[in-house]
Amino acid sequence: QVTQMSRTELLRAAETVLLDAQTVNPLNTDHTANLARLYRTWADLVIDDPAARQAILDKSVAMYDMAVTLSPNAAHLWNERGNAFAADGKNDEAMASYAKSLSIDDRFDQTYLLTADLLERTGQTDKLVTLLNQGIDVFTKFNAPSAVAQLLSYLSIAQARTGDLAGAAATNQRMLE
Repeated sequence: QVTQMSRTELLRAAETVLLDAQTVNPLNTDHTANLARLYRTWADLVIDDPAARQAILDKSVAMYDMAVTLSPNAAHLWNERGNAFAADGKNDEAMASYAKSLSIDDRFDQTYLLTADLLERTGQTDKLVTLLNQGIDVFTKFNAPSAVAQLLSYLSIAQARTGDLAGAAATNQRMLE
């Protein structure tokens, strides 16, 4: 029967199951976060109808708000909440969510990358470079070479895009070292 269902029917069925799970155990953050993820994905699938997309994004944000209330120290949930705001074009709210994530765990490399993407999309190059250097310092201090290399790579691209080719070359050299 599932193979005969349309995409919308499958999404509604998933929503029903997750809402039931949330009703059974409303304090389980996973159920709420999974609903938020479902709505976020659903919004990406209905981009041809702006009003429907907005309504679904609003549901996603509401579920993320509930999830971070249930688990306020879960940095990944703050990042996901930020992603939902970014998808809705609410860049200030997205940035605030990413900042909250960083305040919880400044060694979560995903947060630096998500924040960097938002700063790049919004043309905030100075803040982007500062953030990447901050992350590089943190991960160098905690001996996390993979995260350092990833941030150095991002930094070199940002430097090259702004015309700082010498800086980009030096950053790439540092990454190779």
